[in-house]
Amino acid sequence: QGQEATLVFLPNDAAGDPWFVRAAGYPGVGLSLAWDRPVSVTRQDPLLRSVTILVADGAVPPETVRTLAAEERHA
Repeated sequence: QGQEATLVFLPNDAAGDPWFVRAAGYPGVGLSLAWDRPVSVTRQDPLLRSVTILVADGAVPPETVRTLAAEERHA
C-alpha cells in the first residue's frame, strides 16, 4: 500500500475505440464501445475486443513502456 506501480493497457486489435478512465464512484479503465454512436451486434456478427494489461511494481520509464508495448504487439 502506498507504493508506486505501473499499468499499461494495450488494445489487441485495430478497432480504434476510445478509452475511458473513471476515478470517482468506482475506479475503472476500458474501451468505450459506444462512445459516440450505438453499437449493434448479432449472433452472426458479434463484437469482439481484447486488451492486454502490463503490470509492474514501481515506476517504469516511458522508453521501457514503449519497448514492452512494441514487444507485446509483435508477440
